[in-house]
Amino acid sequence: EHTFPAALGGRRTNRGIYCHDHNTGFGKLVARLEPQLAMMNGALEVRPDRKDKAKPYFFMDGETRYRMEGSKIDIDMPPPLDIATVGASTEVKLAVPNLEVAQRWVEANQTDQIKIDLRQTGAPQTHYRTEGNRIQLRFGGCDFLQAVGYLALTFFAHSFPDAARQDGLKSFKDMLQRDLQDDKANWEQELVWWDGRETSTVVGDNPYDFGHTLAVGVCDVTSRAYAYVSFFSCLGFGVDLGPVEYAGEKKTVCTFINPLADRAGDSVTERPLNTFNPEIGKPGVSLYDMIH
Repeated sequence: EHTFPAALGGRRTNRGIYCHDHNTGFGKLVARLEPQLAMMNGALEVRPDRKDKAKPYFFMDGETRYRMEGSKIDIDMPPPLDIATVGASTEVKLAVPNLEVAQRWVEANQTDQIKIDLRQTGAPQTHYRTEGNRIQLRFGGCDFLQAVGYLALTFFAHSFPDAARQDGLKSFKDMLQRDLQDDKANWEQELVWWDGRETSTVVGDNPYDFGHTLAVGVCDVTSRAYAYVSFFSCLGFGVDLGPVEYAGEKKTVCTFINPLADRAGDSVTERPLNTFNPEIGKPGVSLYDMIH
């Protein structure tokens, strides 16, 4: 229930929606969101839950590990020691940002047979890369889309608690509890899908830079519950939660979340509507079409 701010910043928490067992069980879905969105969180310096500062993003480029915090990228761990080149009194020059990194490298490479002493000679030097860093990212997969569906259900239950308890959503809830991993053969694509439209064309402008969006609603025409999820106002998804019977006045609730907020009062803007936003339930632009 605390996906925001645990994995995605902001200070918003949806409380009391799931029983303890389901809230704990759904935690694995939250854990799948965080690593796939970690680079954006690191670049924006998003502060996760119960932390005083942003969590850096670590990535490998060749054999060197780098650390990204905002626009700053430093070497976090030089390439490992090549054992084949080590002899008596071998000297190895390390490119490190500080002594702490050098000491961690020593701890990682020192063995019972190889003893390493650190020695700094001369004044510190600054080196500049002439090429950009190569970062490989993995997005999507059935487990990632499951996690998006979990977010959608959580916010639907927050805004439409009675409708969220109806039997029509049972198949969607069952899907969330299955261990799909990357089982594309058994993934029901009509439940959660990539949506390549601009977020503003679906739910209007987000009041926060790089804000997240969770829009949920019940359609009068189809009698179904739908959701739209957007991370950082650029990665969008559509969700079909299932059939519901609902006669309340509130038909759409759009929640905008500021991932960079320090306080709960500054982290969320909620817009309820007494009409259903038909853009939420549309298929949108598929990932296949987006790539092409």
